[in-house]
Amino acid sequence: MKDMIGYCGLDCEKCDAYIATVNDDQALREKTAKLWAELNNAPILPEPARMLEQSSKIIRLLWKI
Repeated sequence: MKDMIGYCGLDCEKCDAYIATVNDDQALREKTAKLWAELNNAPILPEPARMLEQSSKIIRLLWKI
């Protein structure tokens, strides 16, 4: 399968936020939000749209885009 790269730069097919959203998996959303919040010292909520939005912000901060 061809890689599906999001505007955040991550491969969507391997992104837990994307996978949780597509599968409507609240437990994975919460787990991913908690991990990202700890790794980035930033509040990240486990809401589907917010998680995907936050992932792109984090990537831009990390890469200083």
